[in-house]
Amino acid sequence: MYYIVYFFFYLISLLPLRVLHFISDSIYGILYHVVKYRKKVVMDNLLIAFPEKTEEERIAIAKGFYHKLIDSMIESLKLLSAPDSFF
Repeated sequence: MYYIVYFFFYLISLLPLRVLHFISDSIYGILYHVVKYRKKVVMDNLLIAFPEKTEEERIAIAKGFYHKLIDSMIESLKLLSAPDSFF
């Protein structure tokens, strides 16, 4: 089973970064707006961390967090096939 998943991830890692970032933006939209993955936890933590911020500012921070989270995951996949010059 591991080899099947690894092969699938390796095929994805062969895509150019521009395509991977498009995929990342798509996953962000699904994760934030449809699935609402841990949205209440993130918003509660932002309220604790930034009590002086308005609700709109905390929403903007949360959206940025989700974008960066998914970008990091997708870019980690890219490392499976990246040459040494990529670093």
